[in-house]
Amino acid sequence: MEKRKGRVLLTAMTVLAALPLHMYLSLNGLNHILVVVMSALALLFSWQVGKYIDQLRYERDTDPLTRTHTRPAALRLFRAMSKKSIKANHKVAVYFIDIDNFKTINDSYGHHVGDTMLKKVSSQLLQMKIRGKRVARWGGDEFVIMVPCADDKEVHNVQHTLLSHIQLPTSCQQTPLSISIGCSTFPSQGMSLDELVDIADKQMLWNKRQSKSDAHRKRTATLSNGHCEEASSRRCVMEK
Repeated sequence: MEKRKGRVLLTAMTVLAALPLHMYLSLNGLNHILVVVMSALALLFSWQVGKYIDQLRYERDTDPLTRTHTRPAALRLFRAMSKKSIKANHKVAVYFIDIDNFKTINDSYGHHVGDTMLKKVSSQLLQMKIRGKRVARWGGDEFVIMVPCADDKEVHNVQHTLLSHIQLPTSCQQTPLSISIGCSTFPSQGMSLDELVDIADKQMLWNKRQSKSDAHRKRTATLSNGHCEEASSRRCVMEK
């Protein structure tokens, strides 16, 4: 319906405007066939003009690479979502997603590889069956997902769904691939989308640092265990 909004509105306006004229001409004895032809032409013209308006709106609101919403479109959508959530006493969860090591991949292997990754992530985000979600490319390798949620449990469940359903190769030419995510909620943490994205971005960066720290500890533990095993083997050989 949203994609045909211009066509529907213009056609409806044409019908409403044409009905009184149609009745007047019919009552005054004008040829009925001529009236029908004129009405049909007016409707066809309105539909085509509306189609052109819809196409312009789509190009304005859609990122050409990822087919997600643009940032200005996301701001407009959020205003509408926040108004509905206040009436329903619900939340709007704002998730901020970033592709780890994206700049390294772009610089090392070319923008065509980076673009392929962006399209892969955006395609998966768009295909996820999450009620009422809106996906926007915020900039570069950053995506914002807005979802109306009834409570904190649903906010958490949606975040888990996003993390578990985005599938990337484990590496690109030896560069590790993964995503990091942060979340904030309207209205408890902010009233504007810019404010909520800023909060979610900070949480995403904290999560990313924690993930790197955990990975470093695991590597250190693995190396330590390896040295211990090697030392034990040497002791066994020496004892023999």
